[in-house]
Amino acid sequence: MGRKPTKSLSNPLCQARLQMAEYDPRFHNKEFVSELLHISSSQLQDYELGITKCIPADSILRMADIYQAPYLVNYYCHNMCPLGERIPELEDEDLDRTTLKALPTLKKISWVKETLEDIAADGVISEDEEDAFQEILDVLDKVSYIAQQLRVHVVKKPQRRRWT
Repeated sequence: MGRKPTKSLSNPLCQARLQMAEYDPRFHNKEFVSELLHISSSQLQDYELGITKCIPADSILRMADIYQAPYLVNYYCHNMCPLGERIPELEDEDLDRTTLKALPTLKKISWVKETLEDIAADGVISEDEEDAFQEILDVLDKVSYIAQQLRVHVVKKPQRRRWT
Protein backbone atom coordinates (compact mmCIF):
# COMPACT_ATOMS: atom_id res chain seq x y z
CA MET A 1 0.00 0.00 0.00
CA GLY A 2 1.33 3.47 -0.91
CA ARG A 3 2.21 6.17 1.57
CA LYS A 4 0.53 9.10 -0.18
CA PRO A 5 -3.12 9.62 0.70
CA THR A 6 -5.26 10.59 -2.26
CA LYS A 7 -8.67 11.63 -0.95
CA SER A 8 -7.38 13.55 2.06
CA LEU A 9 -4.42 15.24 0.38
CA SER A 10 -6.25 18.57 0.03
CA ASN A 11 -7.18 18.61 3.73
CA PRO A 12 -4.91 20.97 5.77
CA LEU A 13 -4.86 18.50 8.67
CA CYS A 14 -3.44 15.80 6.41
CA GLN A 15 -1.06 18.27 4.74
CA ALA A 16 0.34 19.32 8.13
CA ARG A 17 0.92 15.68 9.12
CA LEU A 18 2.67 14.96 5.83
CA GLN A 19 4.85 18.08 6.16
CA MET A 20 5.93 16.81 9.55
CA ALA A 21 6.60 13.41 7.96
CA GLU A 22 9.24 15.07 5.77
CA TYR A 23 11.23 15.65 8.98
CA ASP A 24 10.13 12.55 10.87
CA PRO A 25 9.05 9.59 8.70
CA ARG A 26 7.06 8.09 11.57
CA PHE A 27 4.38 10.68 10.81
CA HIS A 28 3.47 8.68 7.71
CA ASN A 29 2.11 6.09 10.13
CA LYS A 30 -1.39 7.04 11.31
CA GLU A 31 -1.16 4.59 14.22
CA PHE A 32 1.89 6.42 15.54
CA VAL A 33 0.28 9.84 15.11
CA SER A 34 -3.06 8.81 16.58
CA GLU A 35 -1.29 7.65 19.76
CA LEU A 36 0.39 11.06 20.06
CA LEU A 37 -2.98 12.75 19.57
CA HIS A 38 -4.79 10.42 22.01
CA ILE A 39 -7.36 9.44 19.38
CA SER A 40 -7.95 6.30 17.35
CA SER A 41 -6.41 5.94 13.91
CA SER A 42 -9.93 5.74 12.45
CA GLN A 43 -10.74 9.11 14.06
CA LEU A 44 -7.59 10.59 12.54
CA GLN A 45 -8.58 9.21 9.17
CA ASP A 46 -12.09 10.67 9.53
CA TYR A 47 -10.60 14.07 10.43
CA GLU A 48 -8.30 14.02 7.41
CA LEU A 49 -11.05 12.88 5.04
CA GLY A 50 -13.41 15.57 6.29
CA ILE A 51 -15.94 12.98 7.47
CA THR A 52 -15.97 14.35 11.02
CA LYS A 53 -17.52 17.80 10.80
CA CYS A 54 -17.12 18.75 14.47
CA ILE A 55 -13.56 18.00 15.52
CA PRO A 56 -12.89 18.69 19.21
CA ALA A 57 -10.79 21.81 19.71
CA ASP A 58 -8.35 19.99 21.97
CA SER A 59 -7.54 17.59 19.11
CA ILE A 60 -6.74 20.54 16.83
CA LEU A 61 -4.57 22.12 19.52
CA ARG A 62 -2.61 18.87 19.91
CA MET A 63 -2.24 18.58 16.11
CA ALA A 64 -0.96 22.15 15.88
CA ASP A 65 1.58 21.41 18.60
CA ILE A 66 2.66 17.94 17.49
CA TYR A 67 2.81 18.84 13.79
CA GLN A 68 4.43 22.17 14.65
CA ALA A 69 1.76 23.84 12.54
CA PRO A 70 0.25 26.77 14.49
CA TYR A 71 -1.78 27.81 11.44
CA LEU A 72 -4.08 24.83 12.07
CA VAL A 73 -5.65 26.72 14.97
CA ASN A 74 -6.61 29.59 12.69
CA TYR A 75 -7.82 27.16 10.05
CA TYR A 76 -10.02 25.42 12.60
CA CYS A 77 -11.40 28.65 14.03
CA HIS A 78 -12.13 30.16 10.65
CA ASN A 79 -13.48 27.09 8.85
CA MET A 80 -14.83 24.65 11.43
CA CYS A 81 -15.91 26.51 14.55
CA PRO A 82 -19.27 28.30 14.34
CA LEU A 83 -18.07 30.80 16.96
CA GLY A 84 -14.88 31.58 15.09
CA GLU A 85 -16.32 32.30 11.66
CA ARG A 86 -15.65 35.99 12.22
CA ILE A 87 -11.93 35.39 12.73
CA PRO A 88 -10.05 36.42 9.59
CA GLU A 89 -8.30 33.62 7.78
CA LEU A 90 -4.55 34.00 7.65
CA GLU A 91 -2.86 34.20 4.30
CA ASP A 92 -0.10 31.79 3.35
CA GLU A 93 2.69 34.16 2.42
CA ASP A 94 6.40 34.61 3.02
CA LEU A 95 7.77 36.58 5.96
CA ASP A 96 9.07 39.41 3.78
CA ARG A 97 5.64 39.88 2.16
CA THR A 98 3.91 39.83 5.55
CA THR A 99 6.37 42.40 6.89
CA LEU A 100 5.95 44.76 3.93
CA LYS A 101 2.17 44.59 4.26
CA ALA A 102 2.42 45.27 8.02
CA LEU A 103 4.54 48.42 7.85
CA PRO A 104 1.81 50.95 6.97
CA THR A 105 -0.34 49.76 9.86
CA LEU A 106 2.55 49.71 12.32
CA LYS A 107 3.42 53.32 11.43
CA LYS A 108 0.03 54.33 12.88
CA ILE A 109 0.82 53.01 16.37
CA SER A 110 2.09 56.33 17.76
CA TRP A 111 -1.07 58.06 16.47
CA VAL A 112 -3.18 55.36 18.15
CA LYS A 113 -1.35 55.86 21.46
CA GLU A 114 -1.69 59.64 21.44
CA THR A 115 -5.30 59.66 20.27
CA LEU A 116 -6.33 56.99 22.76
CA GLU A 117 -4.74 59.00 25.56
CA ASP A 118 -6.71 62.08 24.46
CA ILE A 119 -9.98 60.13 24.28
CA ALA A 120 -9.45 58.44 27.63
CA ALA A 121 -8.38 61.62 29.43
CA ASP A 122 -11.93 62.44 30.56
CA GLY A 123 -12.99 58.80 30.87
CA VAL A 124 -15.78 59.16 28.29
CA ILE A 125 -15.98 58.62 24.55
CA SER A 126 -17.81 61.70 23.34
CA GLU A 127 -19.71 61.87 20.04
CA ASP A 128 -16.93 63.81 18.34
CA GLU A 129 -14.43 61.12 19.45
CA GLU A 130 -16.40 58.11 18.22
CA ASP A 131 -14.98 58.11 14.68
CA ALA A 132 -11.39 58.34 15.96
CA PHE A 133 -12.09 55.59 18.50
CA GLN A 134 -13.46 53.35 15.77
CA GLU A 135 -10.38 54.02 13.67
CA ILE A 136 -8.21 53.06 16.66
CA LEU A 137 -10.09 49.78 16.98
CA ASP A 138 -9.63 49.12 13.26
CA VAL A 139 -5.88 49.71 13.51
CA LEU A 140 -5.63 47.47 16.57
CA ASP A 141 -7.57 44.73 14.74
CA LYS A 142 -5.03 44.97 11.91
CA VAL A 143 -2.16 44.79 14.41
CA SER A 144 -3.72 41.69 15.93
CA TYR A 145 -4.02 40.12 12.48
CA ILE A 146 -0.40 41.00 11.73
CA ALA A 147 0.72 39.38 14.99
CA GLN A 148 -1.14 36.18 14.13
CA GLN A 149 0.26 36.23 10.61
CA LEU A 150 3.80 36.64 11.94
CA ARG A 151 3.24 33.91 14.53
CA VAL A 152 2.85 31.40 11.69
CA HIS A 153 6.45 32.10 10.69
CA VAL A 154 7.79 31.23 14.14
CA VAL A 155 7.52 27.51 13.41
CA LYS A 156 7.88 27.19 9.66
CA LYS A 157 10.14 24.15 9.53
CA PRO A 158 9.40 21.39 12.02
CA GLN A 159 12.22 20.33 14.28
CA ARG A 160 12.88 16.67 14.72
CA ARG A 161 11.53 15.66 18.12
CA ARG A 162 12.01 12.56 20.16
CA TRP A 163 8.54 11.02 20.57
CA THR A 164 8.11 8.45 23.28
